[in-house]
This record gives sequence, C-alpha cells and structure tokens, in this order.
Amino acid sequence: MKVIKRLFIAVSHRLDSALSSFENHEALSIVAIKEAKESLAKGKVHLNRITRDGEALLSRVNQFKEEIILWENRAKESVQTNHANALECMKRRKQSVDLLRQLETELTTHIKVETQLKSNLNVIEEKIGEYERKRNILKTRASRASSAAELQSLENECSPGSLSDTLSRWEDQISEQEFLGGSSMDSSIDTFESTYSEKEETSILEVELARLLETSTLQEA
Repeated sequence: MKVIKRLFIAVSHRLDSALSSFENHEALSIVAIKEAKESLAKGKVHLNRITRDGEALLSRVNQFKEEIILWENRAKESVQTNHANALECMKRRKQSVDLLRQLETELTTHIKVETQLKSNLNVIEEKIGEYERKRNILKTRASRASSAAELQSLENECSPGSLSDTLSRWEDQISEQEFLGGSSMDSSIDTFESTYSEKEETSILEVELARLLETSTLQEA
C-alpha cells in the first residue's frame, strides 16, 4: 500500500510541477508525459497482479466456506455412529472457520488496496490527459503568437511611414540621377548653341563693319 501511495504522489507531483512550468520548458513536457505514461503502465501491471492475487484469495475463501459445510455434514453423519469422529469433524470445522476469518480479513484489505490503486491510476490517467490537452493548447498559442509576431514585423516593414520613407528615398535617388544626367546634356547643348551664336554674331558684325566702311567712303568722296 505504501509503495502504491508513493507512486501516486511522485507521479502527481511530477505532472503538477511540469504543468506549472510548461510555458518555459516545452521539452520538459515531453519528458514528463513519457515518465507519467511509464509510471501509469507500471501501475497497471501492478494492478493486474493485485487483481489476480485477489481472485486467488477469493477462491480460497470460497474453498474454506465449502470445507466448513463439508465438516458440518460429516459431523452430523458421524454423531450417532462415532461420536469421536464427530468431534474431530467439528475440530476441523473450527480450524476452517478460523482460517476463513483470516482470509476474509486479508481479502477485505486486498480489496481496499485494489480499489485505491484503481482510483489513483484513474487520477494519473486524467492528469496525463489534462497535461496533453494543455500542452497542445499552449503549442497552438505559441504558434499563433509566433505567427502574429512575424506578421507584425512584416506590417511594420510595410507600414505607410516606412513605405513612404522608402519611396521618398527612391524618388530622391532618381531626381539626383536625372539632375546629373540633365546637367551633362545641358552642357553639351550650350556648347553647341554657343558655336552657332558666335558665328552668327561674327556675321552680323562683318555686315555692320562693311556698312560702316561703305558709309565712310561715301562721306570722303
């Protein structure tokens, strides 16, 4: 009985401790479930052995009950013909009665032990089921929390402010490239136009110079 009680207390303590610390120790949950199931399996083996012993004890009780009736009948049959035999039969009957009382006491204790063990194993099995359900719930919660964190991170990266900053930087880069490219083009255009402008200006000046000389010649004449 003490062994069964220690087994029950030990397994229950391991399960309760694991349940309270599961959030930080998922690996511990796997070990705790395994140990609890192993203890449960050992307990069931022990229960089967106790059940068989109880069945054997009950069989002996019934056997002694039959022997008591047998010695009673023999005593009744012998009392008229052989009084000494009748007394011996009653003596054997009394021995059977004494043994029967001992066996019945043992059987009563045995039944209590078996009942208690069944109850303890049922509690352990329920705790294992509760533990597995909580473990699955926490795994689901952890998965959701992880997904939510990843989604939040993605949302932060793609938030309007962040996206606006990215687009602004891109626009600035393009504008800078356009400006640099435009300046180079403008420089080449100015040089090309300048060449024509100089030629045109020279032609105009030539014409004006010719007119001036012509006017001077006419005045001298």
